[in-house]
Order: sequence, then structure tokens, then C-alpha cells
Amino acid sequence: MINYIFRSPLSGRNSIEELFKTLIPKVTVLNKTGTFFLSHPRATIVSMLKNTLAIRKLSGIIHITGDVHYLALLPFKKTVLTIHDVEFLKGNILKQFFLALFWFWLPSLFVKRITVISEFSKKQVLAIIPWAKRKTTVIYNPVNPILKKQPRECMSEIPQILHIGTSENKNLINTIKGGLKNIPSTLHIVGNLTQEHKEALRTNEISFKNYVDIPFSKIQELYESSDIVSFISLFEGFGMPIIEAQQVGRVVITSNKGAIPEIASNAVHYVNPLDCNEIHNGFLKLINDKDYRLSLINKGYQNIERFNLDYISNQYMAVYNEL
Repeated sequence: MINYIFRSPLSGRNSIEELFKTLIPKVTVLNKTGTFFLSHPRATIVSMLKNTLAIRKLSGIIHITGDVHYLALLPFKKTVLTIHDVEFLKGNILKQFFLALFWFWLPSLFVKRITVISEFSKKQVLAIIPWAKRKTTVIYNPVNPILKKQPRECMSEIPQILHIGTSENKNLINTIKGGLKNIPSTLHIVGNLTQEHKEALRTNEISFKNYVDIPFSKIQELYESSDIVSFISLFEGFGMPIIEAQQVGRVVITSNKGAIPEIASNAVHYVNPLDCNEIHNGFLKLINDKDYRLSLINKGYQNIERFNLDYISNQYMAVYNEL
């Protein structure tokens, strides 16, 4: 029995859930599986204790799918922990110590295996828990097979730009202020907009549409109707929109930060995420240079072979079989 443990559901937070939603059916072919969603979202001692007690009677393998690392403190369990990134390890000294203790140091001592989603993430994780090197394995995220190749050779008369994510690291402000200013286009933004975002969109006269808490089927539609996927992030532990765009056959403009070069390979257009002029010229290059755009799309088709669902699920099965 393999039990997949998920954090408490919250509006606008479903990336981990969507990832394992594709993996679990593959694992279920050979194993009995179950899913368990925690009831308490807050990172307080009381909530953490309640969540831990709620899963203590589960038998078999426990796979903590991310975010709630402290659940690995359960003794005498066959536990797998997936760590997606370490970017949340911020704040004042006391908060950093609390997070490091309950999300990294102690869990790493109890858990049987740790999986991370990129070599970049592995390097960052092992900088915090170097003693866990032997139990840590890189397993990439799989691309969702619901996404199908939808070739589009010609750019729309008014380019449709898709931007997924509005957290600070997604760099939407620079994309608006410099990247798309004075470029006739429609910017499709997935995620909650801050007042700063709205003001930047207004003052730079950007035509846009905003989508919040939409199902993945709608995300699929947005990929298919877009011309360019904008993912000029300041930091990423992986970068799912890159391989999702490549699966559909859309060109990607992105940065060389974090794990992005590892995941995107040579199949995207790279820009400095802090250089608005370079971002602007990057968009113009992709809009106006058809041959270059199509060459990147074709390289993208080759790149996504590394993220095949069957291949990735077999890697997880190998981890489970070692327990």
C-alpha cells in the first residue's frame, strides 16, 4: 500500500496536487494506493501535531508529496519525502530556525528516502542537510499527458502571451513594464493580481485577461490558444510551464535562473529577468522571427522526452521497491 499525503487544500495552491494526480494512476496499476489530504493548513505546533496524529495509523509506504515535510517525524514508518525547493526558508532568524528544524533537519533523519525534482534543487537541499546525500534521489516532474501537440506555425495578428504565476519570483512586473510595453499583444495572466500588478498593467497600457483558481483543463486551453509562453522567473526549483508549453508546441521566453537551464535545455529563448530592454527584444525576436521560433519549438519536442510520465513513474516505483 502506498499512501500519498497532500497538504491541506487552499485556493490557488494546486501545483503539487496536479503533479501527483498524473503519477498516481500509473503507480496504481501495480500497487494499491490511497490519498490523504491534511485538515490543518497552518504551520503551528498544534496544527502540525494534529496532522501528524491523523496519519499515524496508516500502514505501508507513506509518500509525503511536498510542503508538509514535518510529517516525516513519524517513527518506524516507510516514508518517502519529496522536496520541491527551499525558497520558503526565509524570514527572521527564529522562523528560519523553526523551518530548518521541522522541514529539513529532523525529517531528514527519520525519512527513508528523499526525492528532489532537479539537480539544482538537490544541490540546495544538500547544502542544508548534507548528511542525507545517500538517501536523496533526483526524479524530474512528468509532463501531463493530457497536453497534446497542437502545432501553430503562424503568429496571431495580435500575439497572445500566456504568463503563469503571479508570485514575486514569477517576475510579472518586469514582464509588464519593459517586456511587453509598446508591443501590441494580449497578456493572459494566471494567478491573483496584486495592486502593483494592476497599476503596472494600467500605466503601461497592457491589454490583459486574468484567470484565478481555474482547472487544469482551462490551463490546457490557454496553452493551446497562446503564441508565446512567458516564464521569465527569478527563481525556480523546476519550471513546469516550460515543459507544458513545449509539450503543446509553444515557444517559451524564460530566464537562466535556478533549475530552468537544466529543465529547458537549449529549447527556449533566454533573457536576463532583470533587464527590461532584453526582455522586450526577446519578445520581438519570437514574434518576428518565424524560423527561429519554429526551431525552438522543434527542440522543445525533443526536450520533453526526458519528462515522459511512464519513465518518471518507473523511477518512483524503483524508490518504493527499495523500501
